[in-house]
Amino acid sequence: IVFLCCALPARASDLFIEAELAPAKVYVGAEARLVLRLYRAPGVAHGTLRPPALGDAGELSLLGVRTYSAERSGALYDVFERSNIIVPHRAGRLVVPGASFEGALSYEVYNRATGTVPRTARGPATVLEVLPAPAEAGEPFLPARSVTLEESWSRDPDALSTGTPVTRTLVLRAEGLAAERLPRLEMAASPSVQVHHDQPELFTEYLVTGMVGRRTQRIVLMPVAEGEVSLPELSVRWWDVEARSC
Repeated sequence: IVFLCCALPARASDLFIEAELAPAKVYVGAEARLVLRLYRAPGVAHGTLRPPALGDAGELSLLGVRTYSAERSGALYDVFERSNIIVPHRAGRLVVPGASFEGALSYEVYNRATGTVPRTARGPATVLEVLPAPAEAGEPFLPARSVTLEESWSRDPDALSTGTPVTRTLVLRAEGLAAERLPRLEMAASPSVQVHHDQPELFTEYLVTGMVGRRTQRIVLMPVAEGEVSLPELSVRWWDVEARSC
């Protein structure tokens, strides 16, 4: 875990930002969690906390926000916490810029009656070490905490009849990957069975623990000839980021 905060002077500051990045080392395409905390003393005007911009080096997605009170250096603060997910696009050292805060323009500031300017603050930068995809991981590279593949049938597949369609529903779920990253799930047709693939349903849920992607694929099978049909095995190769193995 990388935990950084703006240095406080001898007298506690009335406005500062902390940044917490974990883990500090991830595979390319995997997720890291960045938590930003804005500490604002009572009486300090509200404003906007802007997360860092990563450009083409990675993606940053919002997990959630919350507010609470906390004490630092003997002073009480109102805390605005923003949890984010970072997914790096390439291996190497990724420097995540510090978040910034800009106070709202008040009526007095707008009319320059007080000579004051909006309050600003800058958080610390953090560093993420991004590992390349292991050679044994295969393609596509799917770094995740957990992956499951489940299936269900609209009718008993052991009692199919010629000319009567049956729907096979496949649900691929991955903790740590967005739904758009999950591979296609397909079945090949055979002389005795026609196959139609519906448009897949993609859904990504953002939880406190991170992203959870789900790909649902419905496949309609139409038996066109009598006889025994052998369905090919469906499997998904993925990389366990915690065990560091397939």
